[in-house]
Amino acid sequence: MVLQPPRTKRRLRRGAFLGFGDVQAAINRDLAEHNLEPRPFPWKADPYAIIAAAARAHQALDRIH
Repeated sequence: MVLQPPRTKRRLRRGAFLGFGDVQAAINRDLAEHNLEPRPFPWKADPYAIIAAAARAHQALDRIH
């Protein structure tokens, strides 16, 4: 799944499209514009907290099965 920048969402909400092909073309156009100047995604969560949460989830699932 690709996260869309706010301007893309705004364009899709306010745009007038005649069909699915027009919507798809607008999305592809916005993605192409965004990819001209890509930025890395800044992770804010602690990786150790993510790993610990995944381990807890595995333990919970093991108890169920």
